[in-house]
Amino acid sequence: MKIKHSELKKARIENCLSVQQIANKLGINRRTYYNWENGRSLPKEARIREIAIILNIPINIISTIKEESDINFLKNNLLPANRIRSHFEIEKNINNFDCINEKLAEIKQVFELSIYTIKSFFSSVDFSIYIKNINQQYIITNEAFLRSCSLSCSTKVINKTDFSFYSKRDAQANIEEDRMVLLSKKNISFAKCIIPGTRNKKHGLKSKYCIFDKNGNNIGLIGCFFEV
Repeated sequence: MKIKHSELKKARIENCLSVQQIANKLGINRRTYYNWENGRSLPKEARIREIAIILNIPINIISTIKEESDINFLKNNLLPANRIRSHFEIEKNINNFDCINEKLAEIKQVFELSIYTIKSFFSSVDFSIYIKNINQQYIITNEAFLRSCSLSCSTKVINKTDFSFYSKRDAQANIEEDRMVLLSKKNISFAKCIIPGTRNKKHGLKSKYCIFDKNGNNIGLIGCFFEV
């Protein structure tokens, strides 16, 4: 595993971040990050992934770590349902959301199946839902998500970012919120929001949950938007 030092520096500059600013976002001192960027020391893989999230770029641009395909991502990395249950617990005191609670519970079961079964499940629910990888590239969405963005149901989403679906303002807001969920590993359950992507701004609820691999490493997130 190696760092592509020139690409890392270029990406930081393109994001208008100083060495001190990116060090602050990582919770480390300036000297530590400076040494990483200039090849004097090598960060752990988890740290490289954090940097890629902050810079909003694929991890293989700044390192020799390879990204997996959408099928491998879902088939090889997702935890069995009984090990991600805690990340899909929904507040039971929310009125009129029993049906949503049941549908989200079904996702636990579906994660043990193939990408094709997941696609089938996604098409059966009537609320917007998506899965992103650790670099905030889309893996899969459902038709409800695409319709809310006024896009064709045949639109390809793999490896795209929020800027492909939302206005610049909505995209930046969703990216930042998802980044915080990924970094903090703190889920969001049924928080009030304005649903992004909709032409006429609609009030709704949002839920976002981290996804972990077999070793407990955070490898992505699942997001849902519900109209109310």
